[in-house]
Amino acid sequence: MPTTASTYKRPMVILLSAVLALILLMLSFPDQGQWFITRYVVNSAPGYEKFIKKHPKSLFLEKASWRYVKLKNEPALFLDFAADFPKSPKREEALWTAAKKLRSAAVYAEYLQQFPEGKLAKAEGVNVNRLRISATVYKNEQKRAASLQYGKVVDPEGNTYRSIRLGGLTWTADNLKLTLKGSSRCFMDHEAYCQRFGKLYNWAGAQEACNSLGSGWRLPRLKEWEQLFRVYDQEGNFQKGSAKAFHALLKGGKSGFEVRGAGYFTPASGFAGAYYDSGFWTDTPMGSLEVYQMVFLGRNKLAYRAIAERDYALSCRCVQDSL
Repeated sequence: MPTTASTYKRPMVILLSAVLALILLMLSFPDQGQWFITRYVVNSAPGYEKFIKKHPKSLFLEKASWRYVKLKNEPALFLDFAADFPKSPKREEALWTAAKKLRSAAVYAEYLQQFPEGKLAKAEGVNVNRLRISATVYKNEQKRAASLQYGKVVDPEGNTYRSIRLGGLTWTADNLKLTLKGSSRCFMDHEAYCQRFGKLYNWAGAQEACNSLGSGWRLPRLKEWEQLFRVYDQEGNFQKGSAKAFHALLKGGKSGFEVRGAGYFTPASGFAGAYYDSGFWTDTPMGSLEVYQMVFLGRNKLAYRAIAERDYALSCRCVQDSL
């Protein structure tokens, strides 16, 4: 059969029609066109993040958010997805994935509260009864925390923190979240970590953040941290580390101080330690370039004093002088 010119033109016409249809779709429905390109052409975490920011009310927001979370694969983002999309069919998977990654009683409790049968946990051969025991222990700890006597402190941005009287001083019982340009940052530079754990500050930023809380508030000295440790371990060697102080001051411990594994940053090693370790600034210098810090090392279950360079990024707690 002879080939005609129209035979060659037909595929080109179909292709041009498809391209024209796509262009018209993008012009008429910008978010749909952008979603098509993001999903089938870009398909990357930065691409989905850009789509989410540009189209916060899009019909494809849930799908874009889920693909972003899956590609980033960070526990805090799975928890945020479950909170932002309570009716999503992916919600159980999000909570269970976060629970597996964190191995946290709090997240197990949240997962079982929302999905009592623990379908995904059972599907992976997990003993759901053990999870329920862990969740019960966590709920009991929450009741204990509710019985503690907390005050309230508010920073200039309106962030609210608990305060508690320990070791003869009033301490903040939460990590500060105040934004200080050039002096504060989030773990991995991602806002989700700041919402959970507070900001990380360099030494000058930590001093400024405490002073911003109002009259009498300041960064605690090394001896005041050690005084706090001795409330729970009178014989402790804080250079080698104290397990008693670690457990008492940790989130869920008897003190109500509620230390969490916020992680830290050093210029040499970058970000590390989230969900396990924390470092807190003191106001006590060690020479001209370094400062004492208090470290909570989750894997060793010890709290001790150490040395930090002033440009490290650590968590910040504050004390208030008696007025």
